[in-house]
Amino acid sequence: MTNRAYIVANEQQERKVLEKLEREGYLWISGVRPTARSYFENEPMTFFTDKDKKIHAKDDSDKKTPSELKSELVYDGRKE
Repeated sequence: MTNRAYIVANEQQERKVLEKLEREGYLWISGVRPTARSYFENEPMTFFTDKDKKIHAKDDSDKKTPSELKSELVYDGRKE
């Protein structure tokens, strides 16, 4: 399984993505359920998942692209 990236542009998209990841068995790197925590703060956020079913979050100001992080972009909410 490759690492995957999800870019969310608002709280509704964040909730949708995190609910999907939770159903698939993913947890935050801290071990917390995805829907137990919200990161969105009025700026696009990028979530990365890894082969260990862990979620990592980076804000868009990091400017790294999914390819630089060796991740497949599977959701880009900025285009909706």
